[in-house]
Amino acid sequence: METVADEHDDGIREESQSTSDKRIYRWIERTKYKATSNEIETRVKSVNQLEKEGFSAQRDFETGFCLSIVNFS
Repeated sequence: METVADEHDDGIREESQSTSDKRIYRWIERTKYKATSNEIETRVKSVNQLEKEGFSAQRDFETGFCLSIVNFS
């Protein structure tokens, strides 16, 4: 995933073809959230890893961002 961000930017422009990635980056741009691509990638990977381990992630419908994580086991 290739991203571009700098101090003078209002957000992060994405160059990913993934639909969920695009939703995440659009949300970041709208909220003017400053983060490095590495921070975002780490968060996304963490949620995806927890889902693989049996946790259920409740995601925002529009952005795909994780709202909460629940373990039903």
